[in-house]
Amino acid sequence: MPTVPGGDSSMFIGAAFSNGVAQPPGYPLITLIYKILFLFPLDSVFLINLSSGILTSLTSLVLFFLFKEITNCKYNAATMALLFAVLPLIYRYSLVAEVFALNNFLTALTIYLAHRFHQTNSIKFAYLGVFSMGLGMSHHHTFAFIALPLIIWLLINHKELRGLKVLALLFILGLLGLAPYLYLVVAPHYAGEITWGETSSLEGFFHHFLRKDFGTFQLTATGNGGFLDNLLAFFKDLPFESFAILYFLPGLWIFNSFKSFKRSSFSHLIFIILIIYMGVFFSLANIDLTNFLFKEVFLRFWQLPLLLLTILSAYGLQFIKPLYKKKVFIILTIVVLIRGGFSYNHHSRNGITIFKDYGETMLNSLPKDSVLIATGDLQVNILRFLQVVKKKRPDVTILPVPLMNLAWYKKIHRKFHPTVKLPPGVYAPFPENGKYQLLDILKLNSQKSFFMLQDNKLVKNEGAADLSLLVRFDWVPSGFLFKLIPKEERPNPISTISNHVKAKGEFKPNSYRRVEKGSWEELVTDVVFWNAERYHMIYHTRLLKKDDSLTHKQALASHIEGLRIDYKNIPPEFLKNLGLLYYQLRQKGIMTNDKIVSAWGDYYKTLSDKSTHEAGEIKKALDHFGKK
Repeated sequence: MPTVPGGDSSMFIGAAFSNGVAQPPGYPLITLIYKILFLFPLDSVFLINLSSGILTSLTSLVLFFLFKEITNCKYNAATMALLFAVLPLIYRYSLVAEVFALNNFLTALTIYLAHRFHQTNSIKFAYLGVFSMGLGMSHHHTFAFIALPLIIWLLINHKELRGLKVLALLFILGLLGLAPYLYLVVAPHYAGEITWGETSSLEGFFHHFLRKDFGTFQLTATGNGGFLDNLLAFFKDLPFESFAILYFLPGLWIFNSFKSFKRSSFSHLIFIILIIYMGVFFSLANIDLTNFLFKEVFLRFWQLPLLLLTILSAYGLQFIKPLYKKKVFIILTIVVLIRGGFSYNHHSRNGITIFKDYGETMLNSLPKDSVLIATGDLQVNILRFLQVVKKKRPDVTILPVPLMNLAWYKKIHRKFHPTVKLPPGVYAPFPENGKYQLLDILKLNSQKSFFMLQDNKLVKNEGAADLSLLVRFDWVPSGFLFKLIPKEERPNPISTISNHVKAKGEFKPNSYRRVEKGSWEELVTDVVFWNAERYHMIYHTRLLKKDDSLTHKQALASHIEGLRIDYKNIPPEFLKNLGLLYYQLRQKGIMTNDKIVSAWGDYYKTLSDKSTHEAGEIKKALDHFGKK
């Protein structure tokens, strides 16, 4: 990816640039690596994205050395190591700034060093392995699923590790590996705007380390999900991920070796680690898999099981007869080439600048010295990245709602945005003692122009939204944002349409290559873009209910017709409303029969159930106006 990615990536990059602390649990090791990459006189964000690819390549290299020892065949070892790198899930997280490529590398390195020690009894591999474990634990908490079983297994099977002197040295090296966590203690004293929490105190450190803002021992602060659903989803997708290689070869190992369990068997250890990871993590992952974006969040954590299954696959190759080794090598090579080709075609981020463009479009649409109330991790992270790292529109004050309910945020805000006052206490969407709502912020800063990221709950006046704004302000669509205006103001509808189009700038979903379902890119092109148009249509529909203006209807119909011409994948509801507008214009004496038939005809084609009352009425209208 040439520039900033979506999701949490921009948070990690921004925290490194700002000398700040990343979101819980802090990820100090990757933050320090990114800080080093910012020292290079090149495009630092591109280098940071590239670092994930380099780390996955190194993971493949480590796996090659491990597999060569397991299979005693360097050719099959090479193909199995390459297969891991081109698995779709591994591949797409090797192209952007994320934590998983480093986690995979440290996992593979630790397992390789443990295997080398187990084979040779050379204590240097144990020392290096424990240091690698410490680094892994200073990076990602899921590394505990590797480290703890491995430590216990090594101590049981290698009495030479139980000596006091050796244990003391192993303990020191493990602590040295954890040293990056010292960054969390020091960073708050020097942090810029993009940082999280008060980790310089003991209480704040453990609050952050234990992920209390998100929920300790769970994937998200709120969410649903169960072990069985998560497990079934994993094994359902596994054949596609690996063309069934990660089914067949681990199965071959299980069939041939698992009936004779050996405590000292390294392959059995890998299997136990896999069972522990899937049993514990899949139980704790409280996430809704019916939502493709949420599912993608969960999928990222499948990478460690895929790594372990790839290792078991190498053990499975041991049971292939020597006579067939050459054929197996050819098959694996073909699988790697095909899988790699598919991964490149479907997951490559080459040339994709959608998040930078989306963020810049929002910032460029704002007047000077305005305030933007930002909701949603994607938008908050992108906007803050552009402001802090790329120095885009520093005159705009961004108020990140996801952070305003955390006590430490106010100190950061006062330091970097002193001209915008926040009320006492912390933010809450509902009236509570000692807490403020969005309306309170607007009252304190009446001289400022306020905008906010579009919120479906606000549009529908749902109880889960902060409805305090609607007491005194209306929302007016402006590109990807809402402009907040006092209720007594009455903006011109035609100007509103013009300003909305202008605020969207040159951002067009058709300009971006399609990538996998559930991606952040898909969220922007298929959800965010069309929600902006949906809210715009809802706003004008509400106005027209109060003021039946012919000119207004013509302008809105023209705008929707323009969308229909530009985009083949226009949502059906737009076609339905367009036909209704043409029908209403016909009632005003304007001949729109052909346009009614065209709009409602295309809408009728999208209806999966033609037996509903609505479908019947649309069909009658089409027959009626088609004859005329």
